[in-house]
Amino acid sequence: MRCNKHKKEVIGHCNWCGKHVCPLCIAKKEGKKLYCEKCAIQLSSIKKIHLPKVKPIPRDEKPAEKQMEPTKKKLVLDDDGYLMIEQ
Repeated sequence: MRCNKHKKEVIGHCNWCGKHVCPLCIAKKEGKKLYCEKCAIQLSSIKKIHLPKVKPIPRDEKPAEKQMEPTKKKLVLDDDGYLMIEQ
């Protein structure tokens, strides 16, 4: 397959949009990832941030469960068929 713009042999696809790229179409290369010019410009405005490391919960410990307090409210069906909260 050949590139539409440069008439060169396609060597891969843009990792972002999937467009076929030849060696002259590649605007950005990160390892095995290739990007066309349009996508490289769009991705240049996106900043990579590192997420903080999270301490894993040991398997033998269970997270504290909140216990629900018993309520004195009851659901009652009234004469019209609606549920009412009775205290």
